[in-house]
Formats: sequence, structure tokens, C-alpha cells
Amino acid sequence: MATEVRKGQKIDITKGKPQIQKLQVEVGWQADKQIELDTAVFLAGSNGKVAGDDDFVFYGNNHHKSGSVELVENGKFKVNLPNIPANVEKL
Repeated sequence: MATEVRKGQKIDITKGKPQIQKLQVEVGWQADKQIELDTAVFLAGSNGKVAGDDDFVFYGNNHHKSGSVELVENGKFKVNLPNIPANVEKL
């Protein structure tokens, strides 16, 4: 099942579906081919900030130490919801 989310939109992934444990998140964009874009996931706490560099998943750090987020390729991430650390409130 695919769900499209637009910039600024928030969704609750597991609302009404607590059995969901793993996600594949793909980011798409339209831009001039001369523009290079990289994708990243931040594992943020209640203050909206990451605790440190390890909570930033991107080409230079392709997985979180908890096993909760993995960069598969630019624009594509795997998310293992049960592995997200308790102090993380937002991805």
C-alpha cells in the first residue's frame, strides 16, 4: 500500500494499524538534472533535534545504530518501527 505525503503534511503511520512494523519510504522530486539532491532522515527527540551525529542517516552514515533506519539508496529508506529508540519522537 502506498501513501503520498506532501511537504509539511503529517501522518500517523500506525493509527488503526498497530500491526505495521516495517516501512519502505521513498522520496521523489522533480528538479533540473544539473541539481544534485541528497536525502536524509533525522531521528529527533521531543525538542525536534537530534541527540548527536549518529541520529542523522544519510550517504555518510547509511544506518542508525539501533537498526531502526537504513538508507538503501538515495531517496529510499527502510524503517523498522519497533527498533526506534524510546527517546525519538519524530523521523
